[in-house]
This record gives sequence, structure tokens and C-alpha cells, in this order.
Amino acid sequence: MRLTYFANACCLMEAQGFRILTDPWLTDGAFEGSWCHYPPLKVRPRDLADVDALYISHIHPDHCDPTTLSAFPREIPILVLDHPPNFLHRVLRGMGFSNLIAVRDGAQALLGPFEVTLYAPFTTHVFHDSALGNLIDSSALFAHGGFSVMNFNDNTPDLAAARRLRARHGPPTVAQIAYNAAGPYPSCFDNLAPSQKETMAERVLERNFDHAAALARILEPAWHMPFAGAFVLGGAQWRKNFCLGTTSADVAAAGLRKRNPDIPVLLLNEGQTVDLASGQREGAYQPADRLAELRHIETVLAARPYPHEADQAPDPEHLIGLCESARQQLWSKQQAYDCRPKLGVAIAVGEGWYRFDLSSPEGAYCAAPPPEPRIAIRMDPRLLNRILMGTAHWNNAEGGCHIDFVREPDVYVRDFHTLMSFFAADVAVRAQVTQAVSHKVAS
Repeated sequence: MRLTYFANACCLMEAQGFRILTDPWLTDGAFEGSWCHYPPLKVRPRDLADVDALYISHIHPDHCDPTTLSAFPREIPILVLDHPPNFLHRVLRGMGFSNLIAVRDGAQALLGPFEVTLYAPFTTHVFHDSALGNLIDSSALFAHGGFSVMNFNDNTPDLAAARRLRARHGPPTVAQIAYNAAGPYPSCFDNLAPSQKETMAERVLERNFDHAAALARILEPAWHMPFAGAFVLGGAQWRKNFCLGTTSADVAAAGLRKRNPDIPVLLLNEGQTVDLASGQREGAYQPADRLAELRHIETVLAARPYPHEADQAPDPEHLIGLCESARQQLWSKQQAYDCRPKLGVAIAVGEGWYRFDLSSPEGAYCAAPPPEPRIAIRMDPRLLNRILMGTAHWNNAEGGCHIDFVREPDVYVRDFHTLMSFFAADVAVRAQVTQAVSHKVAS
């Protein structure tokens, strides 16, 4: 059994000539345009389009990238978790993929020579209380010939889940464990001073290293591979690279070795392969060049345009009407999930704010944000228009660091971020807006 690494959570499992590619994101511009690879990738989507099968863990675009997936045949077998609400199934079928192999939580599937066991989210959240928690992620254990790779990607288990996995499967040959905290905190939270953002980014990483090391001590893999969440920001948000809750695999490896000196850390550059039976790898690992990365971000990636920047600025009254529809759509989901946290939300629109409280259905346009506890939100109005019209997604805009927040008090309400994924106008309202804009252009 061989493992070849490409980028982020994309790697190739190979046994007896059968090849499974995981989470192929190989093009820049994920998360509404901002996520990019560094170093720039040499491999192209079409270079890997002849693999035998795919495993896609969830719908985030650094795992399920429409641009990369356009290179793959529509009939390719795709291994996916079968666990409601199954957003990923609808997305892939909407792209035209017809051969989804859906596997229930904890069940096994035979794919070529591989035994693959899929797992649903292990916990609502590893570090924070949450009523809704993780609705989309999955993990996969790939096993063949006495060797195995435990691919956690973004579905980080708690310690109890790690003990259950260890008891069921024994120690994996490779444990691919996330160490980054990809998302808007702390870089997008303007209630924090720049020095506070840097401090909090370091604290988040140290917390993640502690947890990843604790998981490895339980699982006892032959190799611990720092995995997933590797990116840099391009475009207008590029300065936020300096206070992301992320770092390179090199830095993660140093932190993990310090905590677990007896568990080898596996680091691979793009295209490098390790044979799990012999332990032999192709090529020597080249550490990251931080100065070269910063130069590339500032001189090349900073100039990247975002898709929404080509749009015309929307009228504030138009956005307010869409926000009112989106609030009702969100409230419907809150009732379905029985989740109504007490938190005031204010979205900057024009000279004022579209306001609502997550504990009640009403919304209104006002001159000032709501009283505390509250979270105030700003973004490019062209991106807000795309989110409300369903051509962009709130969660992707957050992950891409396009949204700026001020929360008072500075308390993390995890369910707010999950719920806002459903903040988009009703389909009928979107159609009316599209028709009205078409008539206006025609006249």
C-alpha cells in the first residue's frame, strides 16, 4: 500500500494498481476566491483524472472543488458518507456525478482491494459547546494488507472517539490528523487589536497541537501526518495571512514532536510517495520557505481578483428586501433544528444595519446595531448580494475571511456560525429579483 501526497487533504492511496484520490482541491480560488496553494502546485486536475475512484469527505470547497472535479469523468465511483442531511450528495449529483457509493456511519465498503470504513462527525465540537455542531464532515479509514490510513481531514474526533477507533481498528499505519484552525478567527474579528489577533492565533495553534498529540498517543500510529487546512489567502484579504489560526506542516511537526517524541511525524511535499510496508519514501522532504511564501503572497497572490468584485454595487433597498427573506428562511431552519441562541445579529447594509435576534423571528433595518450580546458584521455588499441570491455561500465567505466581525462580549457562539449557513433569500424571492433586474436592464 502506497500513499502519495499532493496538497491540503488531497492524497492518493494505491494498492494492487487500484488508486483512490481523496478530496481533490488543486486549483486556486476556493472559498469565494481567496484560498490559494503555497508553494504553487505543479500537478493539474487532468493529471489525476484517470484514478479509479474518489473519496470526498464533505462539501467545503477545499475538499469538494467544482473546478478540480470538472476534470473527472461523471461516472467515476465517488465514496461518500450516507448521513443526513447529505448536502454533499445533492452537490455532486448537481455536478452530474452518477456513481456515488454511499456508506453509513461506521459501515465498511469494498472499493477495489481496499476496505474503507466511513465515520460521521464524532462530536458537535471538540473545544466548544454547541447544539448543532458539525453537520457535514466525515472521516475514512483505508485498509489493505495489514496497513491502514486513518484520514480525519476536518472531522477531528474527541478523545473518547479516538479510544473507540483504537479498540475497533487497532493502531493505524498513518493517522492524518488536522492541526490548523481554518476559518475567520482571529483574523476577521475586529474587536481584537492586531497584537491580540497574533496572540490568539498562537493560542489556537497550541491548543490544536495539544489535541492532535493527545489523539496520536491514543491511536499509536506508526506515523502521525499533519493534515488538511493548508492554504494562504490571496486577493484583497491577503494581509489576514499574518494572524490566521494556521501554520505550515513544518511548524506543526515541531510542535507534535515536542509533545510525542516517540511517534514519528510524516511530512511529504507535493508528489512525494511513501510505501507503507517498507517505510521507503521517494525524495527528501523540503521544508517550507516562509520568506519566499510571504514574497509570493504580496507580489503575486495579493493581486488576485475575487468573483464578486466584477459585479455592480447593489442598491441597499434591494439588499434589505433580500435580508428580510433570508431571515425568514433562517428562522425556518432554526425551528427545524430547535436552535435559538440569544444573540443579536447586525449586518451592515448601506448607512445602517439589518438587525435580528436569533431567539426571535423578527428582523428590521435600523440605524444602530442591537444591544449586547451582539455580533456586528461587515462585508463587500457585492458578496452579500451573491450570498443572499444563492450564488455564493455564507459559510464559504466566512472560511475565506471575506467577512469581518465585532462581537460584544468576546464570546464564541458556535451555533451562530452554523446557522448563518442558511442565511439566503427564498428561491421565489430570488427569481423575482432576477426578473426585476432583467426588466430594468432591458429598459
